[in-house]
Amino acid sequence: MFESGSKTCCLISGASRGLGRSVSVALARQCSDSGTKGYFILISRSGDDLEETRNRIVQICATAEGKA
Repeated sequence: MFESGSKTCCLISGASRGLGRSVSVALARQCSDSGTKGYFILISRSGDDLEETRNRIVQICATAEGKA
């Protein structure tokens, strides 16, 4: 994770399942709760499962911004 001012960049491998997905979602919540804009780079072998992780992150961020 790299932080610069109010921006955070997270690179997560294995983000489609298990620990990688849990870390991705937890970091999205942390960014949303702190009001920090998060950029996520998600890496996985499974595209379909990775899309599910992406959708969860988008939902968390949209809810925090009042868009959901």
